[in-house]
Amino acid sequence: MISFRRAVQVASLLFVLIAAARFVKSQAIGDTVAPLQERQVQPNAVTAYQLQKYLMRQIPKPAAPATAEQWNVEAQKLRKHILDDVAYHGWPQEWIGSTPRFEQTEVIETSHGYRVRKYRYEIVPGFESTAILYEPEQLSGRVPAILNLTGHEPLGNLTEYEQKRCINFAKRGILALSLGWPGLGELGQPENNHDFAGQLDLVGSNALGFFYLIVRRGLDFLTTLPNTDAKRIGVTGLSGGGWQTIMISALDKRVNVMVEVAGWYENIDPGTHNYQLDNRQQAYAFFSEHFHLASITKEIPSDSELFTPLQLAGSLPKGNLTTLGLARKLASQIHRDAIPAVGERDAWAKSQREQLKSIIRYSPVSVDSAWKLASEKPPGLQSISYRFDFSNSLCGTGIWVARRAAAADAPLTILLNDKGYKASARHVAERVNRGEQVLAFEPIFFGSTSPDETEPAYWEMLVASRGDRAIGLEVGQLIAAAKSFRSSTDLNNLCLITDGIRSQVVALVAAALEPDLFSVIESNNAMTSLSYLLDAPIPYRTAPDLFCLDLYKHFDIDRMTMLAYPAKATILSKIVFLPASVSN
Repeated sequence: MISFRRAVQVASLLFVLIAAARFVKSQAIGDTVAPLQERQVQPNAVTAYQLQKYLMRQIPKPAAPATAEQWNVEAQKLRKHILDDVAYHGWPQEWIGSTPRFEQTEVIETSHGYRVRKYRYEIVPGFESTAILYEPEQLSGRVPAILNLTGHEPLGNLTEYEQKRCINFAKRGILALSLGWPGLGELGQPENNHDFAGQLDLVGSNALGFFYLIVRRGLDFLTTLPNTDAKRIGVTGLSGGGWQTIMISALDKRVNVMVEVAGWYENIDPGTHNYQLDNRQQAYAFFSEHFHLASITKEIPSDSELFTPLQLAGSLPKGNLTTLGLARKLASQIHRDAIPAVGERDAWAKSQREQLKSIIRYSPVSVDSAWKLASEKPPGLQSISYRFDFSNSLCGTGIWVARRAAAADAPLTILLNDKGYKASARHVAERVNRGEQVLAFEPIFFGSTSPDETEPAYWEMLVASRGDRAIGLEVGQLIAAAKSFRSSTDLNNLCLITDGIRSQVVALVAAALEPDLFSVIESNNAMTSLSYLLDAPIPYRTAPDLFCLDLYKHFDIDRMTMLAYPAKATILSKIVFLPASVSN
């Protein structure tokens, strides 16, 4: 009996010693792997340069019209295409074609030659905004009218320079309508932040259409006023208001004169991005010239006439929608056909893959060169840093790690991490400890292979404006890199491990398009549905590639998982909701 107990004790001790040895070995591997993942393979500036060259090659040069009439015909075609096929994509026709619904809430009489009329108006059903009309006190006949659009100012259209400009227009006999804007002033609720326009794209309604409708509603109303001269309608704004000015002036022929203050005039005093006195006086002169009025070169002082935000506050209804609330409302109306029974899925899956390719604008690429830029051999390990040059002239990077004694046919795992390979050390160590070879891969826009150094999502928006999708480029690079490694190693069973919601979706889309490329997809810190992007909510700039136009309208995690079959897709851990104060 004693000898048996002693044998058990010895066995237990041996077990503990072996486990401890394995832990120490694992810890040693982890400590050795981490420094390998720290080195940036390619500078951000190089990625930005490559992407800039790629975009410039992809943008076609417009054909020069031979005659004015030829240009007029082409311009009308372009307007129709931009509005019908781009801006209004996914928006209900009854919303697009509805008449302006402006309700006057208050009139403020002044003793300075003008009055102020306060309005609220419907952008789309359930979502109202505010507007302020600065009206000359003595109106006779038809007069010029100017739509004033605000830039990114916390007070929105209640900002000091906006009031001064509109007051001066009214004192000169010009109707001046100033529009509120989501995210600013009275519509400054967190869920109206511009980041949440991405959610509109996600559910299938182009955010551009929403912003365009806001401006067009103002123009619609301005043209219905009995004293508006339809031949003398102008638009002006600073910064974001300048963008709105260009947009409506280019797409709506009712606009006769525009002044976009975002580079139109070389302002020296104060020489910043502004609509202060010098720029305002330049605008007065420009409008008066083209409206055939007496020349206006000086501003009428009006500092003492400015209203407080409380005085100009509108009367928005309780429960007024927000940008995010509108996206959620549209999402609730999404209906997808049920996934067919097993025996009927082949044709369905083929059709779904083609639709998914179209949504992400997928264009297959191949690896032209896999450059080995650095090689290291720390104790017990071997590591190679790669730059993958793809056939579309863009690049991705990766760091390959394995034991020195690893077999040539050791299983290959590809790791994707939202934070890049620098955050992948733990997963790399775990897989290397199993005897696998591991590629911590960074497609473009991931980790240190992102061109975005200062302004998040800047390049992703440029890519989308060209007609590509960031997620389409990422998926193409992942598929190409995986195929390249598979062909060079004769390995058929590639494992894909992800960490974070961006890498999860990129991996699932890649597996859905190439279901025989990966055998296993395991996701950490993942979401069970794209609705998480709406519910959390996730700001656009933290995951711009996921806010792909129409993606959630037609697909979700379950559908992409089904398309990835026979690959087995598993969620190992779910992402945790952030407190509202943090997510905002």
